Amino acid sequence: NNSELRQKFKLEQDQKYFVFIGRLTRQKSPLDLLKLIKKVVAKYKGEFKFILVGSGELGEQVEKYILDNKLTPYIVRHEFIENTFEISKVSEAIMFTSLYEGLSIALLEALSVGTPAISTDVGDTKLILNKFENGLVFPKIGDIDGYFSGFEKFLAKRDFYKNNAEKNKEKIAAMFSPSNITSQYATCFERAAVAVKSELV
Repeated sequence: NNSELRQKFKLEQDQKYFVFIGRLTRQKSPLDLLKLIKKVVAKYKGEFKFILVGSGELGEQVEKYILDNKLTPYIVRHEFIENTFEISKVSEAIMFTSLYEGLSIALLEALSVGTPAISTDVGDTKLILNKFENGLVFPKIGDIDGYFSGFEKFLAKRDFYKNNAEKNKEKIAAMFSPSNITSQYATCFERAAVAVKSELV
């Protein structure tokens, strides 16, 4: 249960956490996320805290930004977590500030355990969040003020997004299950084979 998971990850029992899971690289733009966190902390103090899971080439810059901006009390750092869906489960939402992306596995994991998402408009993220209404997309990539107003819009409709995330988690899990993805690839392959065959005839 959630209480045990919070103990496992050394999280406060009644604290509200938002989570980021990803490599600390330019693509994932973790420093943009930290700039957003700085704005959230300035307004909401300790009402919300953040979990950052990941390592990578920007690791040192991330740690320096956290220290320089006195964000250490508000951020829980993990370089690696084996079952990342567990940490998503105890979070208010999963957050992404990626500059570009296909479809994040961490996003799908979070949605499939009923955790909503807040993300930049990358890859197919908007498509999924709009279809299931289980999260919010920031209006413009790299706009920190826009990220902050998006975060506040999410807070205003948090129950709505959470209820939809809970309601649709099985659909998401089924939609992106390995067996379903495999069968979709098989169908694509069969169609391609038929198309090639017809061209050869």
